Amino acid sequence: MPNARSAGLGLLAICCALAPSLAARADDEVEDYGQVAAIQNREYRMGQELELAVALLPEDAFYKGVAPELSYTFHFTDSWSFEARGAYSVDFDTGLKQQLLELGTQPTAFQETRLFITGDVVWSPIYIKGTLTNRSVMHGEIYFALGGGAFEEVATGSNLGNFYPAPNLGVGIRFFLSKIWSLRLDVRDNVLIDQNFDNVLDASLGISVNFFAPE
Repeated sequence: MPNARSAGLGLLAICCALAPSLAARADDEVEDYGQVAAIQNREYRMGQELELAVALLPEDAFYKGVAPELSYTFHFTDSWSFEARGAYSVDFDTGLKQQLLELGTQPTAFQETRLFITGDVVWSPIYIKGTLTNRSVMHGEIYFALGGGAFEEVATGSNLGNFYPAPNLGVGIRFFLSKIWSLRLDVRDNVLIDQNFDNVLDASLGISVNFFAPE
């Protein structure tokens, strides 16, 4: 019995002595991978894009403009692109001027936007992937635009217009319908560099076709 007890104590002492070295070796074998994030590539990528849209100019109290719009966008990368667009506005009187005349107040002369052409650098930092009613997967992106252009302003009752430079800032969202088709909603704030630094806000909804997209 004393021999067996001595052998057991000796084995326990050897295990205790080897335990730190075994633990250190196990720690050395575990590789630190850092923080792991599951990020997938974009399923829908853009190449060259044509968009047909309808823009609304809602800000002026005397008239509201509805402008058919055509734009072309060249996408350099998934995040950066350049857009050129043009629109012709059809203006609708709100009736405010007539109300002022009936009250005996003569409104001052004001101008209406008839035509505008812009060019913008577009940055798309946010790609969206989500579920719609938990039945289908929806893809999209949020983008920001910075640029400028020229706005033709026409005085009320006249067909002669003047062009004014106009820097702009905007934001938009795109929903992909397929690799070719997508829906876009854009809002641009334009500041006309004229005597009054008039502000023209336009919001547009359009459908785009994508071609020559990278795989």
